[in-house]
Amino acid sequence: MNRAWIPLMLMAALALAGCAADEGPAENPTATIETNHGTIELELSAELAPQTVQNFGELAEEEYYDEQRFHRVIQNFMIQGGDPHTTDEDAKDRWGTGGPGYSIPDEFACQDGTIVNEHPGSYQAPPNQCDAHGGFHDDATTEAPGVLAMANSGPRSGGSQFFITLEAQPHLTG
Repeated sequence: MNRAWIPLMLMAALALAGCAADEGPAENPTATIETNHGTIELELSAELAPQTVQNFGELAEEEYYDEQRFHRVIQNFMIQGGDPHTTDEDAKDRWGTGGPGYSIPDEFACQDGTIVNEHPGSYQAPPNQCDAHGGFHDDATTEAPGVLAMANSGPRSGGSQFFITLEAQPHLTG
């Protein structure tokens, strides 16, 4: 496994953009991450994960992510950040375990636009989580590189940690 420590800093926290209903659909919020390897521009899908996007935006606006590092970098898989422990070099043994002190509900975006917040208690949503709603939304999968998603350690455990896929990871959808 190839591991590297990359400093992470959300500089332009969130640029919340929107238009009035009669001017067309609102644009998705965006975020910019400045790293020592370059800039990462993110588009946040508020329509598909409204509570998750709101939580991420609030944390970014509070400068929660500033000076944090990507604590998990796995070649051909993903990079993971959002742990406040990563600002402390002496706490490397705790990197990957931190969060904001609360958790947010899991959100599953379904093809028909329904957002399912229920979780059956297993680590991953069963394939039928969105079956009654046409399956998982095409834009809410990890079947492409560059997908931003909440990281968690089990049901209802997301808070601040997130990951970005480096290659398609269809096994993570749901």
